[in-house]
Amino acid sequence: MTIGEDVLGSAVAGRTANVFSPDDDLLIARDVLATEAAALTALGASLGAPFRAAIDQLFAVAGRVVVTGIGKSGHVARKIAATLSSTGTPALFVHPAEASHGDLGMIIAGDAVIALSNSGEAAELAAIVGHASRIGIPLLGITSVAESTLGLAASIALVLPPAPEAGPIGLAPTTSTTMQMALGDAIAVALLARRGFSARDFRNIHPGGKLGARLKRVRDLMHSGAEMPVVAPGTTMDRALITMTAKPFGMLGIADAQGRLQGVFTDGDLRRAIVVPGFMSHAIEEVLKPLGYKLKYEWAPYAAGFMEGGHASFIIAVQKRPQATHIAFRARSKKAVQDFYAAALKAGAKDNGAPGFRRDYGPNYYAAFVHDADGNNVEACYFGARASK
Repeated sequence: MTIGEDVLGSAVAGRTANVFSPDDDLLIARDVLATEAAALTALGASLGAPFRAAIDQLFAVAGRVVVTGIGKSGHVARKIAATLSSTGTPALFVHPAEASHGDLGMIIAGDAVIALSNSGEAAELAAIVGHASRIGIPLLGITSVAESTLGLAASIALVLPPAPEAGPIGLAPTTSTTMQMALGDAIAVALLARRGFSARDFRNIHPGGKLGARLKRVRDLMHSGAEMPVVAPGTTMDRALITMTAKPFGMLGIADAQGRLQGVFTDGDLRRAIVVPGFMSHAIEEVLKPLGYKLKYEWAPYAAGFMEGGHASFIIAVQKRPQATHIAFRARSKKAVQDFYAAALKAGAKDNGAPGFRRDYGPNYYAAFVHDADGNNVEACYFGARASK
């Protein structure tokens, strides 16, 4: 029984909304949400093989997913297209009324179409449905009526379960559009998961607004290169303080010849050390502060929260650098690669990849890898090999 029937009895059909008092507002609102929540539960329970087939079909699309609908379904279709595009599935919305006036040209071989119509009988969809059939691309229909024109024309029909529209008159598109929207989200997120779409991918296409700020990395905001106050070990304090003062970050980094950070020296360290006799002639490594906390995450909001929590007044981003070198020799034949590998192992090198084809480098790339006594990765490679030889 709806709220209208609760409050007004059987006369609700002949009344207008203004018969309700302001005291009924919360009651109506809760009934709307309860009605739509029940419909979403039913929608989830109804999903099965057609949904999996739809995801398979959309995942295989080489082109774009074209989403279309008219009226309220059209507004939902726009949102579904936007959600797909922002989660790794290229998509666009095509208005049915514009389609028959040239916009059908936006739908080409390699694309797929998702068409929304609650009744499945929206005449405005005819041009797009016919075009999809003519060029042989998948047509997914989202409708409440399996035997409707759209339901029968679709290569896969995703049928919404029976559910009343919310509110006392039960006519305004409410529950049906909520189910359409939720089903669109389910499709987008299922495709996101199948593609392995990551938070980093998401950040790359959401650089603006609050979301973009949340997904910024430390390296997007940090100072680097010549801006940084860095000196080498052995620098005396009088010279170090000139660098520290010229680049007023309130700290100084100490890095070796390979660019590896050895420690830091801060304004606080300066105040504590200045009372030491002969302080200005000391080498910087005699008074540097050992490296402290290490952050696991690279996202800027995490780093900012770490600093604001009183754990640090500055953070230095350190790039991990390989300590060994990759050395490659180009061999004249597969046998030369094999001879190199055997000789290297005999000389004490450690195996890092027996002779064989390396398909990730190319179809005819034949190579062997060893670690030498210095930890370097040494490779012998031949480019002209054939698997049959």
